[in-house]
Amino acid sequence: MSLKVKFLGALGTVTGSCSLLHYERTDSYFLVDCGMYQGIIGASERNQRPFPFDPKRIGAVLLTHAHIDHCGLLPRLVEEGFTGDVICTRVTAEIARNSLRDAARLEGWFSPSSASQINFRCPDDKDDFQLGHYYPLAEDLFFAFLRTAHIVGSVAIELRHNVNKDEHINVLFSGDIGPSTDGAVFGGLVKARQYPNPNTTFIISESTYGNRCRESRCNSYEGRIKALGQTLQESLSVESNPTVIFPCFSLQRTQDLLIDLHYLFDGNRQNRSLDIVPPTVYVDSSLAEAQTQAILQEFRRVNSKGKENFLNAKHPAFADKTKKEILSFLESALSGSDDVALRTLWESPPENEGHEPMLIISSSGMCNGGPVVNHLQRHISNSATTIVLTGHQSPGTPGGALLKLMDMHEQERNKFKFKLGEIEVNGSDFKARVVNLASFFSGHADQDGLIDFILRRDSKKPYNPVTVFLNHGDNIARQALKKKLVERAESSPDEHRPLKEVYTPKLGDGWFNFESSEWQANDPGSDDESKFDETISLMSEIRDSNIQIIDLLQQLLNNRKE
Repeated sequence: MSLKVKFLGALGTVTGSCSLLHYERTDSYFLVDCGMYQGIIGASERNQRPFPFDPKRIGAVLLTHAHIDHCGLLPRLVEEGFTGDVICTRVTAEIARNSLRDAARLEGWFSPSSASQINFRCPDDKDDFQLGHYYPLAEDLFFAFLRTAHIVGSVAIELRHNVNKDEHINVLFSGDIGPSTDGAVFGGLVKARQYPNPNTTFIISESTYGNRCRESRCNSYEGRIKALGQTLQESLSVESNPTVIFPCFSLQRTQDLLIDLHYLFDGNRQNRSLDIVPPTVYVDSSLAEAQTQAILQEFRRVNSKGKENFLNAKHPAFADKTKKEILSFLESALSGSDDVALRTLWESPPENEGHEPMLIISSSGMCNGGPVVNHLQRHISNSATTIVLTGHQSPGTPGGALLKLMDMHEQERNKFKFKLGEIEVNGSDFKARVVNLASFFSGHADQDGLIDFILRRDSKKPYNPVTVFLNHGDNIARQALKKKLVERAESSPDEHRPLKEVYTPKLGDGWFNFESSEWQANDPGSDDESKFDETISLMSEIRDSNIQIIDLLQQLLNNRKE
């Protein structure tokens, strides 16, 4: 009576995460994540298609974190008969409620009331909760949470199936893995990630950046602060009306950026290098304000051992501060108190000209909606404006167009046009400067980080050979990561967890039986749907590849002209 998995989403894409579990001992079904498809061809159709399972049969959803591509279809699941619990951390539940209400308003094909009807169950509500400890899910089936450092509240989910008194199977779903192996080095607000235990026999891992490694300067807080400080020094030193606009994701990115700004402008820090008057910071995002309050609420909490589950107390901004002083600083910096270096206002900036230097933080991060669109429309024709990108910009989005403008010569700009909200922008009218700091702020581990998470030995105990499934990544990233995992495991077996097999599952592959380690035939009638999903994933890859090829050819042509 085994435990089986079928992969239903985020295969060949970085969106739409969803895995279906069947626990035969009790004939129970569970989901790990239930995410929305975003930014790919056919996403809207895919999000509204009937689920490939009966929602009424799902006993519970194990939710890794609150990003929409992992939780966005939960309201639809409820509308179609799901009555079980969504099991996650407490802050994930709060953040997900905020995100889903906002998604309901924007998407329009599920109601806000559906989001409010989700029954979240949060094990960390109890005083005796501990990360890494097992809690019952069904008879002889248990789950544990491991911190992943992707965003506040994000966890990997480890399942333990007791086959009999002498044998058990451990299966870990990574969710999204953050870049921080040492909070003091990377310096994010979230504590460093934890690692799968030595008994783990199966790891289902994301592979978003499976084919790329960051520059070393992008992996340290010192590098990030230096790049941000240099950008602000250059942007705010102009003589009239300097404005810096940060198109910013409401969750985690806004909060990290606010702390970075306060760290940069801290007059008490001996090595402060900025020679500019601290500007007023305007945060124009109602969703970011709600998420900030949820994050602050989590940071105020401590576990039964008196420690924080997610707050990184080693952040450089907290140096020499007591726990009480850290909380006071966080609340002042994120809530807009005058007790800190910068004046932060959670409101839209004034529209009058002749303003003092100001920073505007506003959503959405890819400039494809939200109040940031209005700010960009107003300021992009001003040469004293700097637009700082702090996150991934998908091809075809306004943010993607801004990336193109960064490297364009004047002749190219004159011919370039793109949509920003409801208006069409002519490149000739675009006078703002664009700076890309996305690599410094990314919340995803790169290739080395993913290999570290999967293969690291952080215990002296013997390690089980592990079978790895790579999802949540495009096919190029998955294949590159698979190759590197095998190479790394073979080149230094004494340093790494033994690697048994690496799979890159496809839609339609059917069930994988964890007990027998075998694939089983798919359900009859599902092949056509799987082929359609493979087709739209391939079309998205081709579209993105074509955009990149066209950009590369244009750069080569420009170099030739020069």
